[in-house]
Amino acid sequence: MVDFARSAAAAVVAAVLVVAWLVVVAVNGFTQAWLNVLFGVTGAATFVMVFFIQHVSARKLRAVMLKLDELVRATDGADEAVVDAEHGSLDEQ
Repeated sequence: MVDFARSAAAAVVAAVLVVAWLVVVAVNGFTQAWLNVLFGVTGAATFVMVFFIQHVSARKLRAVMLKLDELVRATDGADEAVVDAEHGSLDEQ
């Protein structure tokens, strides 16, 4: 799902859905019901995407932290306390 959401195909699907919605609205008239559909769908999509973006960001941040931890461990004379720096208080950091 993550790979699809960042792909060009996802952008094409979104564009096709918008064009299809515009065609349906143009044929049936621009009523309050269609506006409600638009607001509902965009609100739901935004709600889902917030959590999706948060998940992807946390996953990437964890990967970066693991790589940095490995670099600290591989460096001669490095302070092992630096690896766990994110667990300390702001003053300790």
